Amino acid sequence: MSESDPPPFTLEQKVLFKHCDPAGIVFYPRYFEMMNDLVEAFFDVALGAPFERLHRTHSVPTVTIRSTFHAPSRHGDRLALAVAPTRIGGASMDMVISGSCGGEARFDAALTLVHIERNGRPERWPDAIRTAASAHLRAPEDDRDAPDTPSPQRADRSRRGLPKPHQADRRRP
Repeated sequence: MSESDPPPFTLEQKVLFKHCDPAGIVFYPRYFEMMNDLVEAFFDVALGAPFERLHRTHSVPTVTIRSTFHAPSRHGDRLALAVAPTRIGGASMDMVISGSCGGEARFDAALTLVHIERNGRPERWPDAIRTAASAHLRAPEDDRDAPDTPSPQRADRSRRGLPKPHQADRRRP
């Protein structure tokens, strides 16, 4: 995080028995549940858009996620979870998430959410959500280090002929 970035939204998560596998460490899919809980809390507390209200007419699915697991977490650990948006598009939003315990990185992730109508078509973020999320916006890691260099993910996508990310922002009904 750079000096000019606002602090991320944070939440503490105690690692419970239900999160652990027989070896006593967090079973990796449980981290994804924790990440989803963090995003839901961010929308509720920081953006004023609780999912129980937002999901009456729209949905906010995660359409891409990349994660790295740095060290195991054990039953009883208290994880410091943090989330911040790094890009707000027309209908999509990129976010970064980190999890640590006692200053030790446990995992990090980058994800993209898309705001969609009931019929599954992308729809522009409401102005209230856009404004609230903008107050938490931080520069993506790629933009801080090499603003004129395409990220490895973008370069890799173009080599493989994959669609470009954030196509949801360009679709119109």
